[in-house]
Amino acid sequence: MRPRTIILALLALGVLCVLAAYLIVRWTEPPIVERVPVAPAEPELPPAPPGPPPSSLTPSEVADPAEALKLELVIEQRGLFRSLRDGFKGPLSPASRGRIEPPLRALWPGEPPAWKLTCRGRVCSVTGPGEASAWHAQLLADAGVAKVADRIAVDPDGADPVAFVVVTAGAAGSGDDYLARLEGLLRQSEDVAACLGRGSGTVEYELMVDETGVTWRTGGSAPPEVADCIGVALGPLLAAVPPPPQIKRASRMVRLVAAP
Repeated sequence: MRPRTIILALLALGVLCVLAAYLIVRWTEPPIVERVPVAPAEPELPPAPPGPPPSSLTPSEVADPAEALKLELVIEQRGLFRSLRDGFKGPLSPASRGRIEPPLRALWPGEPPAWKLTCRGRVCSVTGPGEASAWHAQLLADAGVAKVADRIAVDPDGADPVAFVVVTAGAAGSGDDYLARLEGLLRQSEDVAACLGRGSGTVEYELMVDETGVTWRTGGSAPPEVADCIGVALGPLLAAVPPPPQIKRASRMVRLVAAP
């Protein structure tokens, strides 16, 4: 081969090598990405520290003796209220309802009642009319309620509006206790409710009990047939809960409202 031809071949080979190198670099370079600046995120506010629970302090940790005594009473009230609320179970108790209902009707009169009452065993839950703090004060200060209540408990923290009343048991063989139970049955009886729907006005029953049994006198503004109908409905109730032997004499006024 001629020298000139060899030189031209070497030059062509060199050009091809340079071109190949350029293409390799070009194809393997990472693409140029345009970066957009991102605004920094706003820092999150730290969570608010939780407030201390109501019972975070004990009376021994309070320096002021008066405040320590006040805190001790609050803790006692809180424990009583929670135990009554958590233990409010079991069958309804007409006897307890009959004992607590008359003073509640005297405290908050009106028909239909603007308050609610449920009794289980000797414990009754009461929801009064209006603002809880106002009727709580009325319930705690009422002398009529105090006569039939062993304890009255409201939530000292104001979270739960319901009040609980532990009704007195009454003496053994107490005629008043028996009549209270009978009144509760009267007010819950569907037959008595049907009788009250026969007219308008009031029906007053003076119930009396002694060792000979139960008697009553009637009055009020409702038509006589309404009272007579209730007298018939009394028979099955007395058969279901006869007075115990050697019961102590007692009387009780029961006022019912008739409405057609």
